Amino acid sequence: MKRLLTSLSILALIATSSTFISCSSDDNVTKEVELSIEQQILGKWILGEIDLKMQLGDNVITDEVGTDVTNELDLYFEFKEGNVVTLYQKQYQNGEVTQGTGTYTVSGSQLTVNISGTPQVFEYEINGDKLSLTLNAEEMYEGQLLIMNLTYHLYK
Repeated sequence: MKRLLTSLSILALIATSSTFISCSSDDNVTKEVELSIEQQILGKWILGEIDLKMQLGDNVITDEVGTDVTNELDLYFEFKEGNVVTLYQKQYQNGEVTQGTGTYTVSGSQLTVNISGTPQVFEYEINGDKLSLTLNAEEMYEGQLLIMNLTYHLYK
């Protein structure tokens, strides 16, 4: 395993020529995998696409998966140490910009973001450089239950 990692490191060094990569042991791989969620979430996450499902009563109004919204909306979350989060959102159609700074907490599979004084609770999943934040909401609309499931797919 060390011989393979060493060979790959040498090839990477030759290919990039401006970057030095070394691996002294297999422990480095283990340390990367063991990053806590608090460490993994740090950084700027930029919106790539969304999934949206809306249901009114028994009728599905919309069920979209992987919709690219980058030509309509510029949105990012930047998570910083000390549980500080910044949100930036610009709608291209009307030029409206929303931004703010607040706090975030992580508990189990939930990420709570509080920027405007009203906490938003997301179910989250991090897979490498992809962060998925899902917001589930239910409310009564014209006497029927409206269910909305919105997932933001963000990338570092």
